Amino acid sequence: PDSGNPARSRPPGRPGAGAVTSATASGAWTLALQAVDDVAEATCWLRFRAPGRLEVEPGHFFMLSPARPSGVVFLGRPFSIGDVRGGEWHFLLRVLGRGTAWLRAQTPGSTVRVVGPLGRPFARRPRRIHRMVAGGVGLAPFFYLARRLRAEQPDARIELFYGERESAAHA
Repeated sequence: PDSGNPARSRPPGRPGAGAVTSATASGAWTLALQAVDDVAEATCWLRFRAPGRLEVEPGHFFMLSPARPSGVVFLGRPFSIGDVRGGEWHFLLRVLGRGTAWLRAQTPGSTVRVVGPLGRPFARRPRRIHRMVAGGVGLAPFFYLARRLRAEQPDARIELFYGERESAAHA
């Protein structure tokens, strides 16, 4: 069976076969924060209006950083796309340090530099059962993945195994 590893699915004697053959165009935008929705202790959804008709797939991630030098955050922070709906991009954030604290302190209307989509999206092969395992904010991409799987494979069973280090993190 295919493990999802391109190196294992590569036919012998054909270098590069099985590699990603199409890429999603990435971009950089300064976007106004539309909403901050608190969901648990130090955890919230950040929502941004998606620019244009960019194809964003479950498993893609974006780098979020200040639109202008902040004196607090220098490098962008990676966030998996948590959902795409209603013309908005949703990112799940948990305050864990200086950069995420800065992002959480932003209010609707504040501008953030958003770079992406980056990375390789999840493969969505037809299956009877899809099992997903996540911990902490690693849960983020599975919301969008589960919704897309349900739309593409309505009869498939979708199971999520999820854990947290602290009970206060459970919403």
